[in-house]
Amino acid sequence: MAKYRPIKTSIWDDEYILSLKTDEKLFFVYLITNNYTSLCGIYTLSIRYAEMATGIPKKRILEILEKFKIDNKAIYHNGWVRVVNTQKHQNPSPHIMTGIKREEANIPLEIKDTLYRIHTLPYSMDKPIPKPIPKPIPKLNIYTPFLTLWNKQCVITHKAMSEIMKKNLDRCLSEFGEEKVKAGIATYGEVVRGNQYYFKHKWTFEEFLSRKNGLRVFVDKKPEDYVSAKKMGVFIS
Repeated sequence: MAKYRPIKTSIWDDEYILSLKTDEKLFFVYLITNNYTSLCGIYTLSIRYAEMATGIPKKRILEILEKFKIDNKAIYHNGWVRVVNTQKHQNPSPHIMTGIKREEANIPLEIKDTLYRIHTLPYSMDKPIPKPIPKPIPKLNIYTPFLTLWNKQCVITHKAMSEIMKKNLDRCLSEFGEEKVKAGIATYGEVVRGNQYYFKHKWTFEEFLSRKNGLRVFVDKKPEDYVSAKKMGVFIS
C-alpha cells in the first residue's frame, strides 16, 4: 500500500526554504516525501538511493545533511535520519499517535537517544529558530566596597548607600582617588576606636564624606598623627 505524505503549500513561502540552493530544496523535499519516511520522523536513509533518486552526488548530499544538522532541520547519524519537526506536522489523532509510538519502539535505543539528544530546539516551517538571548552581565556596584570598608570600622554602620552618600563619594573619588579614600576611611576608623588617640568624634558616612574636617583631613594622615600628647609622654604646661 502506498504511503501518502501531505505537504503544506506554504512551504514555498517559507523564508528558510526560499534561502536554500536548488539542490538543497530538492533534498529537503526528498527527506519528507521519500518511500522510507515515517510518522515519527526517524528512518533509515540510504545515501546511495538518495543519490539515484535526486541526482545529487554523494559528497554534496553529505554536505547538505551537515547544513541541515547545523540549521536544526534534519540530523543524520549512522545511516539514520531524523527530520526534526515531522511529529509537529502530524495529525494528533489516536491512530497517528499509536503509529508514532510503534515506530519509535522499533528504532535502536542508541540511534533514538542520539537523534533526539543532538538537537532539542523546536523547529517550525513557519518561523525561524530564535537565537538564544544572552544573559546580561550584572554591573559591579562601585559603591559597595566603600560601604563595606566603612561598616568594618564599627563607627556608625549603614545598610545601604543613600543617593547623597553616592554623590559625595563620587566627588571625593574624583578629588582624591580610590586608594586615598579607602586609606582615609581606614585611618579614621582606627583613630576613633583607639584609646591612644585624641580624636573621638563619630560621624555617619555621609558626614565623613561631606564635612571639611572629615575625609579630607584623614586622606594624607596616619593614625600616629592623632596620638594624644599625654600618651606620648609629652608635658604640656
